[in-house]
Amino acid sequence: MSQPHEGKILIVDDSPRDIEKLYALLKDRYQVIFAQNATKALNLAKNERPDLILSDIMMPDISGLEFCAQLKSQEITRHIPLIFLTGKSQIDDMVQGFEVGAADYITKPVNATELILRVGTHLTLRKTSHQLSEAKRKEVVYSRQLEKALLVGNRHDKEAVNKKPRILIIDDSIANIQNLNEILKDDYEILFATSGEDGIQKALTDRIDLILLDIQMPGMNGYEVCRELKSIDETHDIPVIFVTAMDEVKDEAEGLDAGAIDYIVKPYSHRIVEARVRNHMELIRHRDLLRDLSLTDGLTGLPNRRQFDQILVREWRRGERQATPLSLMVIDLDNFKLYNDHFGHQEGDNCLRKVAATLNATRSRLTDFVGRYGGEEFVAILPDTLHQGAIKMAGRILQAIRESKIPHPYNDGKEFVTVSIGLYSAVPSEQASAENIVREADRALYMAKEAGRNQVVALQESAS
Repeated sequence: MSQPHEGKILIVDDSPRDIEKLYALLKDRYQVIFAQNATKALNLAKNERPDLILSDIMMPDISGLEFCAQLKSQEITRHIPLIFLTGKSQIDDMVQGFEVGAADYITKPVNATELILRVGTHLTLRKTSHQLSEAKRKEVVYSRQLEKALLVGNRHDKEAVNKKPRILIIDDSIANIQNLNEILKDDYEILFATSGEDGIQKALTDRIDLILLDIQMPGMNGYEVCRELKSIDETHDIPVIFVTAMDEVKDEAEGLDAGAIDYIVKPYSHRIVEARVRNHMELIRHRDLLRDLSLTDGLTGLPNRRQFDQILVREWRRGERQATPLSLMVIDLDNFKLYNDHFGHQEGDNCLRKVAATLNATRSRLTDFVGRYGGEEFVAILPDTLHQGAIKMAGRILQAIRESKIPHPYNDGKEFVTVSIGLYSAVPSEQASAENIVREADRALYMAKEAGRNQVVALQESAS
């Protein structure tokens, strides 16, 4: 049985031999259609709606530049990414290509590795754009809550969102670093390292969005640096682009095998560096937004159970390495079923949103985590927090919920919505686990409910 195609590609080239070669390289993965002149290609683009277009620049009827300009002038085709196929002698003309709307270029004679790399990048970018649009169309409340959580949920978060993306340049040549910095400094925050070892350390200690990496360096070469970065949990997901004068096929293949997502061959034009970096930054942005959608509770905009599980394991491991305390709260609305039964589920959802906003506002540190565990239960992870400090935080939450004065006449005569909190504090170790701290916090919550609700029960690891 044949595998489903990963997208539809339109090849526009007046050379049958070039079309045949491109078709052979792409046919197993993509549905391929073709045209030998731009006029026919315009009609195919309108009727077939390809996911991507590969177009020669030199064509007999109208030039590739004019073809691209016409595509981008029409609503039905302007969103289709176009990659130009061009000889190395025409690379300087590619500035015009970017100006009329081209997404990228591939040099002739076409290298199979470069072709698959460029096509894959732009199809992924297009696919994630559709996924984000569909998610936002279907779940308007979801995206609004996400936007609120990301942008206005906490003053520290807002400051983080406003920062420029950060690029780390690793190159032993100061001149090369200065050149790339000059190209990118207006749109990105630039860090640099002149050795592979220093670059790895910076990637570990700084927030890095993208790495531009030279291959030929003394000490660790670029391949070794890339492999090391991909072997470390903290740096594994940082995209790496090689910037190199080594343009042999085997060099490109080795770079991709080491974990790089792209490469830029020296000498390069400013516009090409800008375009390649911009494309991958957009991919990173889309990836992060899709990840946030999958890790965010659609009702409240807070992190969901899945994200809680990930953060708890991460903080547990960090606490184990550094021998620092960790506190966990499980927070449950009191008599919420009676609230829903009386006011209805829509008003119940509004109540959960108000409680979530109140909990989020109580965070005093960016490292504190507040999320929705499920139903009417919320959770808070407090890294580096001793037992007494966690008790004070729980008290603030209890008081903040009371002061929000959400009416609840069926809450044991208390008039307003209240919560019960189970708290457990421990120093992570090999003798326990992240599951243990959840179990103990749940036990504390049960005790709070049994004792009459609207209170905190705090337990801690017994001294050995």
